[in-house]
Amino acid sequence: MHHPCCALLTTGKRWPSLLSFLQGLRVNAPTLLHLVSDILVSKMNEIHRPTRWETKKKRMARRISQRDKVAILKNFERATERGEYRDDILHRLSTKYDRSERQIERYIQQARTMVEGKQAEQITEVIVIDDKPRALMVHFEAMREAINIWIEKQHSLSDQELSDLWKGKLDAWGVIAEVMNGQGSGRPAMSNHALYEPLRSHLVPPVVSQDFWPKVSGMVGHAIGFLSGAVNIHGDLTKAALERSGFGITANTWQDEPVTGLTEGYVQTLYDYATGINSFRGWAHSFWAITWPATGGMIITWPNEGVRLLSGRGYDPFIRETYWILAGDPWLVPRHMGERVAYGNATLNSLCSVAFLLCFGTKVIAVVPFVEQLALCQEVHKTMMADCITWQRTTSLRQARVGLDSLSQEIIIALEHARSQTSFPGKCSLCP
Repeated sequence: MHHPCCALLTTGKRWPSLLSFLQGLRVNAPTLLHLVSDILVSKMNEIHRPTRWETKKKRMARRISQRDKVAILKNFERATERGEYRDDILHRLSTKYDRSERQIERYIQQARTMVEGKQAEQITEVIVIDDKPRALMVHFEAMREAINIWIEKQHSLSDQELSDLWKGKLDAWGVIAEVMNGQGSGRPAMSNHALYEPLRSHLVPPVVSQDFWPKVSGMVGHAIGFLSGAVNIHGDLTKAALERSGFGITANTWQDEPVTGLTEGYVQTLYDYATGINSFRGWAHSFWAITWPATGGMIITWPNEGVRLLSGRGYDPFIRETYWILAGDPWLVPRHMGERVAYGNATLNSLCSVAFLLCFGTKVIAVVPFVEQLALCQEVHKTMMADCITWQRTTSLRQARVGLDSLSQEIIIALEHARSQTSFPGKCSLCP
């Protein structure tokens, strides 16, 4: 203070009138202004100078704890999930906690590090404490998944698969087999699976019966025998058809070039009938003529017109309609006596080769050079269909298929029972 009177004015006592007090002291105007200035400065210093306790209290009120940081992180994540903008979230948190947005971002990062660290500690603790039971649970689940795959591989042989079985390959009933040059080989379809050997260790009583694995091994032998039987039947049918008809299997390209002989369809229909794949009810034999014009394509017509062409008399003038098929690969025959069907680039005014077709239902089974040979091929086909259905070997093959289906079903039932288990006996090389 610059004047003794200031000490009186700053003691906090209430005077009736500051002006009358100063006038009583006879203070002139310049001195009065100086005194008032000193008083105001003193009061302002008192307002802006907090006590030591107030400073400490304010500092403690602003402290951000670890729990606060986690709360800030959760608040930020929830707001983000609701689709709020990042800047808006940071601004709101900055206002709430009286910190800059940059500091709020640091708190969020610190909280994330802390939370992730605690989660890692918990996971490590579980693995260390409960390692073997968890590993066993994962191992047994892998066993059940392998059993699922095995069940799928146990599917029965379809009619389409049986129709192609004479080619010497089988993949059904949980067996992969092959017959080549009279020699057969096979293995369980699951044998190449990485868990097949562990399954052999775990699929033991009481999960499966004592005869489970002997049945699996027996299935392989039965399947090889069945495949060999199918191959042999097809071979016998082929041999008999060639001997009785006098033609070879040489006419498979009849749609593209002038050829004669039996087609693969001749023997295939016999094989499908013998093995019970198709009863061919409603199917009938039919005769047609075929020409291959020099310009390309082919023409399907009636046998009488084919005979005219062979004798050099040209196309039949009474057949006035020609149905043209320029693209694609349909198989159509004339619809009435006054129509022929032309394929591709065929023309009626060029030289052509002539042959005759024997059809069975929708299949061409023979292409012969003379019309008289159609009846012979038809008779052989009909006779063989009647004979092959009663062959002992075809009867045995049909019975073997039923037996394989039954045995495969027993294995499937055993596998489904094993799949329902939560744990397995035995110990394999992969067990924890």
